[in-house]
Amino acid sequence: MDHPDQVAGVLLLAPSIAPALEHPRWFNHLADTWLARALKGTWLQRQFADDDLFNSNDEIMPLVAELSAIEPHWQRLTMPLVVVQGMKDTLVNPRTADYAEQTLPKPNTRVIRLPEHDHFLIWNDYPYCSALIVELLDQTPP
Repeated sequence: MDHPDQVAGVLLLAPSIAPALEHPRWFNHLADTWLARALKGTWLQRQFADDDLFNSNDEIMPLVAELSAIEPHWQRLTMPLVVVQGMKDTLVNPRTADYAEQTLPKPNTRVIRLPEHDHFLIWNDYPYCSALIVELLDQTPP
């Protein structure tokens, strides 16, 4: 959004883009406490690879405010946007696809709902995601 003139097309796979649908979960609130941070480097951290829990928390806690801040700017984008949402996603609400259809600029937005897919689209269906990338590249100028 900061430099749309430098982007020819965007593929969003299971994106967290809908402010009303993104809320920290109980474990995010727990990991955001002074106690959890104090336990960093102990048993708690060893339960997760490296700093995964704390790094993801640093993204999740301010997410609603950040998404709300960028919401008015979606309409400025003129490049092709492809949003792919797995309808069995437990990390990003599948209704994000509805948000994309309602909020992202038309006619350059395409929303794809995959009924049997979860959040990990690129890992579970790499050939399909690769084909979408090629298709997007074919639509964009060199």
